[in-house]
Amino acid sequence: AGARLRAWASWLAIVGIVFYPLRDTVGFWGRYLNPQYSAGTLGPVLYPLMWAGGTAMFFALLLSLVVFVQGARNATPR
Repeated sequence: AGARLRAWASWLAIVGIVFYPLRDTVGFWGRYLNPQYSAGTLGPVLYPLMWAGGTAMFFALLLSLVVFVQGARNATPR
């Protein structure tokens, strides 16, 4: 597989790892520091980030599968 395809898969995975758990992290620390905390005001910001992170993880996994299949097809036996 090409270096650009592997790089895209890696960057999308990093974006997914950062953005997807952001909502849960903010909710956990908000409740931990203040029991009356509600993430309702941050929802319009956090939920699109969570969706972008989930989409990035999906495409990262898809590109990783493509990289794996291309590598398996072009493998040379030793």
